[in-house]
Amino acid sequence: DRSLHVHGGYGFSEEYDIQLFFRRARALALLLGDPARECRRLADRMFTDPAAA
Repeated sequence: DRSLHVHGGYGFSEEYDIQLFFRRARALALLLGDPARECRRLADRMFTDPAAA
């Protein structure tokens, strides 16, 4: 959302790529879930000692 605000009206115009990136990011978030949650899950998997499990 922040990048859309930075670019202003260009974010809503189909003539510029920013609207495409915004729509793709929204679609991926709906399909894959919350990006922050996925980052935490990845960090947990990377930094958890496999011997402790």
